[in-house]
Amino acid sequence: MRRVLLIGAVLVASSPAVAAAPLVHATASCAPANKPGRVRCRAVIELPLDVVGKRKLSFAELRVTRADPGVTPLRARLGPLDAEQMDASRATFTFSVATEKVGEATMTVRLSAVVEGDGTPTPASHSLEVAVRVVP
Repeated sequence: MRRVLLIGAVLVASSPAVAAAPLVHATASCAPANKPGRVRCRAVIELPLDVVGKRKLSFAELRVTRADPGVTPLRARLGPLDAEQMDASRATFTFSVATEKVGEATMTVRLSAVVEGDGTPTPASHSLEVAVRVVP
């Protein structure tokens, strides 16, 4: 009976219906501003906790790929040397956008990384939609 249970577990784990764990996690947000002008934003790309000792980030970058009218990135690309903090498991970027009016707009940022640890470097990326709010 024990053999049957182990075989069943192997079949379920290798089934295509089971989703693979993500290679990296990414988040991004902007602090609400009280008047048009500069809005500070922050983005993080990191390894999942269960692989931190086995893999590492060897490269990371942030790109603003789209912005609504009235939202202008002050820098559209930040590389690994521009990271506020970067180590083997996480890269944190702080960046700013300029806004022209009160209200809410959106932009899309793409966080990319190269993950090493399984023999070959593997690229990974996430595109995130970020709200930019100016509320008086």
